[in-house]
Amino acid sequence: MLIIPDTSPELAGKRAEAIRAAAGQVEIQYHGSPAGTLTLSFGVATSPVNGTTALELLRAADAALFRAKRDGRDRVQLRGQA
Repeated sequence: MLIIPDTSPELAGKRAEAIRAAAGQVEIQYHGSPAGTLTLSFGVATSPVNGTTALELLRAADAALFRAKRDGRDRVQLRGQA
């Protein structure tokens, strides 16, 4: 979970995308052999658009995360985004 105060949905999405892209550059080794690439999926929710309480924001971010995973993983999904 990232908490980024005073951030627009677009900027929050860009920051999540930067983290996702950087993680994709990590080379994972297992017993000296390449083990594949690291992938991350993010669900992004912002206040007040997606809620004003911690519970509302967590639920919105969780819904966006499940959508990101459903749509192919290794992606950033903003809540309310098609």
